[in-house]
Amino acid sequence: LAIFLYVKFVEANSDWDYHGDPFNRILRVNRLFFDEDSFTCQHLMVLAYVGLSSLIASFTTLSIKSLGEIISRGIGGDTASLLHRSTLLFASSVVICTLLQIYWLNRALVRYDALLVVPIFHISWTLLSITTAGIYFQDFDHFSSHQFRMFLYALAVIFCGSLFLGARVVNKRDVRSRRIEIPEEEIVTNVG
Repeated sequence: LAIFLYVKFVEANSDWDYHGDPFNRILRVNRLFFDEDSFTCQHLMVLAYVGLSSLIASFTTLSIKSLGEIISRGIGGDTASLLHRSTLLFASSVVICTLLQIYWLNRALVRYDALLVVPIFHISWTLLSITTAGIYFQDFDHFSSHQFRMFLYALAVIFCGSLFLGARVVNKRDVRSRRIEIPEEEIVTNVG
């Protein structure tokens, strides 16, 4: 919630505000403006957008794993578990979380280079998914110290690959956000 409110606060007090967004009236502060070249818009907002997307993505992972467990039980003969309310709860949370994670990831990709966004998303989503699954499903309870060490080495290899991908961002010192203007006549307001 804090990341969401931070994103909305910066958007409401910058050129990034979306027309008709109800948060613009609530969070707009007179005499405060975040310029597109500011540290906040250039560096912190990419972390906020991606952080929000990866946090939601970790709940998508958790929900789909829970739904998979329920379906596995149903196939194994426990058909009552398929008819339980929790099945509908997990199925709807998979759909809602998937749509929200894509929405926030696209908000980051509109403003920032994919070579910057994707590695940050991959690392944060992986860490958050491992943490939530480890806590919820108690995945690490039966790990030996050797298994845990090997698991950490594998994570390090994966993250090194993501960091190498992120290092390919062209003009790293000149990371800029961009605003895309769509002419009024190209905006379709009446569909159907």
